[in-house]
Amino acid sequence: MNLQDYQLGKRADPERRIEAWLCELSAWPRDQSRSEAVAQLQELRAPQIERAAGAEVRERQRVEETLLTQTRVLESMAEGVTVTDKKGIIIYTNPAAELMFGYQPGELIGQPSGLLNHYPPEVNISVVREILATVNSTGNWCGEFRNRKKDGTPFFTSARISALGVGGKKFFISVQEDITARKRVEAEMSRLASFPELNPNPALEIDRYGRVVYANPAAQKWAQDLALAEGLEAFVPPNIEDLFQAARDQDLRHYSFDQTIQHFTFAVTLYFPEAFSTARLYAVDITERQQAEAARQKAYDELERRVAERTAALRLANEQLLWEIEERQQIEAKLRESETRFAAFMKHLPGAAVMRDLEGRYIFANATWENLAGQQDQAWLGKTPGEVWLPELAEKFEELDAQVIATQEPQEGLETLELTDGRHYLLVYRFPIMDQTSLPDMVGGIAIDITKRVEAEAALKEQSRLMEAFFAYNLTPFVLLDAQFNFLRVNQAYARACQREVSEFIGRNHFELYPSEAQQIFEAVVRNKEPYQVSARPFTFPDHPEWGITYWDWTLTPILDHTGEVDFLVYSLQDVTKRRQAELEVQRRSSIVNGINRILREALRSESEAELGQTCLAVAQELTDSRAGFIYKINHAGKFEALARFPGGELGQISTSPDLGDLKNLEPLGLFAESIREGKSIITDVATGAAPAGLPPWSVCLGVPLLYGGQTIGLIGLGDKSGGYTPADQEAVEALGVAIVEALWHHAAKVERQESERKLRYLADQLITIQEQERKRLAIELHDELGQALLTFKLSLRSIENKLPPEQEQLKEEIRASLAYINEVIEEVRRLYHDLSPGDLENLGLTIALRNMIEEFAACQPQIFWEVDLPNLDRFFPLPVQTTIYRVFQEALTNIGKHAQAAQVQISAKKDDHHIVFTIQDDGRGFSREEVLHARRAVQGLGLVAMEERLKMVGSTLKIWSREQEGVRISFTIPILPEGERP
Repeated sequence: MNLQDYQLGKRADPERRIEAWLCELSAWPRDQSRSEAVAQLQELRAPQIERAAGAEVRERQRVEETLLTQTRVLESMAEGVTVTDKKGIIIYTNPAAELMFGYQPGELIGQPSGLLNHYPPEVNISVVREILATVNSTGNWCGEFRNRKKDGTPFFTSARISALGVGGKKFFISVQEDITARKRVEAEMSRLASFPELNPNPALEIDRYGRVVYANPAAQKWAQDLALAEGLEAFVPPNIEDLFQAARDQDLRHYSFDQTIQHFTFAVTLYFPEAFSTARLYAVDITERQQAEAARQKAYDELERRVAERTAALRLANEQLLWEIEERQQIEAKLRESETRFAAFMKHLPGAAVMRDLEGRYIFANATWENLAGQQDQAWLGKTPGEVWLPELAEKFEELDAQVIATQEPQEGLETLELTDGRHYLLVYRFPIMDQTSLPDMVGGIAIDITKRVEAEAALKEQSRLMEAFFAYNLTPFVLLDAQFNFLRVNQAYARACQREVSEFIGRNHFELYPSEAQQIFEAVVRNKEPYQVSARPFTFPDHPEWGITYWDWTLTPILDHTGEVDFLVYSLQDVTKRRQAELEVQRRSSIVNGINRILREALRSESEAELGQTCLAVAQELTDSRAGFIYKINHAGKFEALARFPGGELGQISTSPDLGDLKNLEPLGLFAESIREGKSIITDVATGAAPAGLPPWSVCLGVPLLYGGQTIGLIGLGDKSGGYTPADQEAVEALGVAIVEALWHHAAKVERQESERKLRYLADQLITIQEQERKRLAIELHDELGQALLTFKLSLRSIENKLPPEQEQLKEEIRASLAYINEVIEEVRRLYHDLSPGDLENLGLTIALRNMIEEFAACQPQIFWEVDLPNLDRFFPLPVQTTIYRVFQEALTNIGKHAQAAQVQISAKKDDHHIVFTIQDDGRGFSREEVLHARRAVQGLGLVAMEERLKMVGSTLKIWSREQEGVRISFTIPILPEGERP
């Protein structure tokens, strides 16, 4: 609080200040009316209030009297007085200062002191720094200041600034006098100094020895009026030579001092030119000003004395007042801070907070309570529980409040509150609030809504029950491990799977009980913090090796804590041993089936029994992981013949093998003799003698006889399997044995069929050759005999016609008719001749023969457009092949003429380095595929079947494409003769 604030406040109504103080002193609510609060407080605490108010009034009166004395002193001063704090903020101005700067009373309070300075910003900073440095070192600063009024008018002041410490704080007091008029006079004197004759003040020019060289009229008049004995030299200072020397040494241009002549005082200024040979002296009578300044100084000194006398008392009063003000401000600040903290605390308090007076009226509630009670905007203020809650709840709340007031002890409990959104569970803490006499004044309450926590605890309890049931009754093995793989929890299913008690696991390390390479996987899961899942992983229990290999599906899932590190691991397993064994069995049987299919496919495509046998042996070895083996069969001579061996040995008949007619001498077969003799499979682990003669010795072996119709027709021998053979291996090879027997018989049948087909094809070729020869013979007989006979008969009739007389015209007509018929017969004989034996083929070559045939067909089918592209085909084929090509073309063109009803026919032959591709295509009505499939039935003549067979004989295949109403395309490819074999 500054002085003016206090001056304004000291005139306030004492009753109002007492009431304000009483309100601050009590804990009464601020929004309650002042009169009501004062009345209640006075009624409850009248004695305390009276005593405290009286002491406060007396102390304030004493302070006011001290401040009033100080104020009167400051307000009576002619100089302007301003007080600023250490930041340069004005906190007090007297009326003289306000008048000097042109401001209204109190207008400068709170403004920065720089507002009064008339310096540029950079100069102002340096001036302030100089003043502060001087004040801090000497305690005072005296000098001139350039200031400005409120309207901006600049003026000069003579200022004295001193520091004052009060209550640990620093203040600056500035006393200033307006010297603007004096500065104008001095400026005017400086202006007149350049015009000595007109200057009303003495002006002299003197040399370095003090002799007057020139004196203006004013100086001469002063010397005359004062009757100066020394004349004008009275104005010259006695140490003029020293001044000249000092000015020259320090390069000074002017020097000022006061000179007393008789009872007059002059302000003297010396101006030195650059040569320092002479000097100009200007004197101004300042006797009256000096007298005024002396009087003012005396008055100022008297004021200083009076101020000094009062300063001690004032300083003490100020210190006491500032201490009280500061303490009061601290108390108010702490109170405001406490209220702010209390409001923030109540605002962010997660629970509902409320206070009621002794009559049960609500006087405080936070926002959480308002939301809980459905009371907004302080609608609850001054109400009782019965006006806010339902009757049963209000009665319960009032009863609990009464218990707190009666016992004066806090109470805590869990309460249930039924609201519109459901049931709420509240943890309530009620407590009494005491007054200064330690009597209950109010009842406070804090309620934390723990509905979610209660529900969460219930859910957690239910989850715990479910978890216990899960661990007790879940059929899937389930384990919880820490990050070091120690057992934390194990369910009953896991313990049963390991045939241990649950208590045997807790605290023990997983890999100490069950060491395995899976530890690396567990460590990777902890390191990467990512789950891992595996299917059908094999595992052998170290404490139960008799169980053999078991298979498990398991999942390892890391559970992270709030820091992102692995807290524990969830390890769930599923025993899939039976499933895996079934899968392996299915795979094994599938491998057997695939092996059988492979053998049967090989039987279809293999060219020799040795190739088939090698495939059969390879399949048997792959199924059993054998490193050696053989397959023998019994040949027609009753001897064992090797179909395949691995490793070593050459295929062929075993010379020392016995005759099967006598199954007694089987020593060359070693231990496999028993399998031959009994007709059963054998498994043995005899170290020596297991392999038949001529093969390296085997450590273990498997022998399976090849049976057909109950008779042994061969033998499969396998050996050197790591770990020995099992019944499953025997079963697999026995299944293969059936397929091998079938493949051998199928291969034998295929060989016989191929031989039969070869013989049939040879016979068909011979038949076609004989047929062509017979056709050729018939054609020659038709041409040579029948043709000649018809020609002779024709000539005879022509001779008879010529010899008949003219009157035998009718007979001539009959002869002409007979001649025409004979011509037709001749043409038909010629056509039969060409059909039976294409003479053009031998005489003219394949190319001309095909072109002639196509031209004849084209002449007979004028409605068809023929497109023919036939290169030179001669010398590329032997005569039988040429005949085949000619006959295929002949049959194809005949079919087009009879059935196609085509509008266009395309014929082409495309030649490459080794083949010629022939194509005959029409756009006729075509035929369905069923017609092609059934075209083999009862075909007379050449037909499609004959075309196919003829082309097969020359190493070609007939390709037929047809679709109804889209025509037919026939193509075939004939290999050409090498260059050196062509005719």
